[in-house]
Amino acid sequence: MEQHSTAIPSAHVDRIHSDPVVNLGEDLGVKRSLDNTTHSSQRQCTPFERETLAGLLVNEVDSTRRLSDSTVYVGLGYKFGQTPIDVLGLVLSAPATREMNILVVDEFQRINQVPESEVIAGATHIVRTLDNIRDLFGLTNVKITLASELMQSPQYQRTHEDIQQRILGYPDQEKIREMLQRTIPGSKRAEANFDYAISEIAISEHMRRHEGITMKLGPAREKLYDTIMRELKVPLDFAYVVDALPTGSKKVEPVVHYIATHRGRYKGANRILIEDSLDQITHKLENSAPAAIEALSKLHLIAHGLSGAQRDNQARLLPERLFEDIVLPLGKASR
Repeated sequence: MEQHSTAIPSAHVDRIHSDPVVNLGEDLGVKRSLDNTTHSSQRQCTPFERETLAGLLVNEVDSTRRLSDSTVYVGLGYKFGQTPIDVLGLVLSAPATREMNILVVDEFQRINQVPESEVIAGATHIVRTLDNIRDLFGLTNVKITLASELMQSPQYQRTHEDIQQRILGYPDQEKIREMLQRTIPGSKRAEANFDYAISEIAISEHMRRHEGITMKLGPAREKLYDTIMRELKVPLDFAYVVDALPTGSKKVEPVVHYIATHRGRYKGANRILIEDSLDQITHKLENSAPAAIEALSKLHLIAHGLSGAQRDNQARLLPERLFEDIVLPLGKASR
């Protein structure tokens, strides 16, 4: 989960091409799996191939335990009606794990003082979207939980108090406060407190104690929280997915997978949404940096393989593949 400040940039760069990503997983022995899942004559992926494909979305594992032996949780933020396609970069890693619990962070929206009507409407929408993703891609090991269901329990309150006491008892108060401070976006540091960060740590420890979680999975930006957990002796493992990149700009920097308004600081940057039309996707992909096109091509190939879709990729441009294989099926499932 990520506190964030909203940055809104705007347009520039070169033509979109539909060629598959080069060297995608070849040194992992995965090229054959990708080839087998991108042609109309394909067969269904084996469990091993699904695990291998999903594993391509995980960039780093900070654990002595295998990812496939880990019960992970992912904290997922949201904004009503604006679900970046990059959410799939988190959720589709599920087949590489033993089990995944997706924590929809409605209670954290309340900590951020989002209006209650938006908290509820947004949570309803993202849960429905996650259900559709789970069904479309056959993610049988995925569980979806509302943070509020856990954070209002007496067990969570005790864990929260425990974490507060660990922070107060930490021997180097200046160090721990600096670490907590870095979790807050620069524009909010003057007036913000540590409620969000402490709750992030507390829910992680609660998930470990009461939900059987052994690993926290998320974007690399969450290392800001995870390093504090290490300092406070929270015995979780950590893993990080590949970066999400915005479209529409010559230069890119990593963005939060699930926050549509997070686009980085470069002019023209935009995000492709699961709710977009084909025309919108085509427009947003124009002038995109090669790295962004490559990241989305890779995401599509993995999604295509996991869905078992019987489609020929070769004649279709990237906007068509994203729309026809991901956005359109998910949209139909929502009706």
